[in-house]
Amino acid sequence: TNPAWKTTWVVISAILSPNTLRVIAGVLLIACLVVPRREGAPREALRLPTVVWSVMLLVASVLPLAIKVFIDRPRPGLAAVSAFGSAYPSSHAAAITAAVIGAWLVFAPLFRVHPWLVWAAVALVWLVSFARMALAVHYVTDLVGGIGLSLTFLSIALMVITAVEKRS
Repeated sequence: TNPAWKTTWVVISAILSPNTLRVIAGVLLIACLVVPRREGAPREALRLPTVVWSVMLLVASVLPLAIKVFIDRPRPGLAAVSAFGSAYPSSHAAAITAAVIGAWLVFAPLFRVHPWLVWAAVALVWLVSFARMALAVHYVTDLVGGIGLSLTFLSIALMVITAVEKRS
């Protein structure tokens, strides 16, 4: 791998890492729970969706870690960087998928979603997944597994949210 490209893929992997996304979700969750409510304030409409998105992202980004305990798949032998834990499923792919698709599911009813935002979301998932492959720390199946795990979790979460909304 070209050193400049390697640096690019490392930076992308670090900025959009599961840990970074967990910190963002955690900070937003704490802010929503700690900041006093101001009835009628425009931000109040975003409080519940932000809490839901944060919890969905936190859970979806931890699920791969639990699965890696049982599926101890080794990483590719020619990895360009060191990576923690086993390869399957990809935590990076699961977390970025949960972040962008979860945001779309939760916030789309509140805002007009432009088609380019959907493409931007797909591009982010692809970019992070490609970065992990370019660094040779994942096989394609690891990435597909991470994305599939997130999509499955988000589908279940959406069914639960829909059921709760119907009851109330």
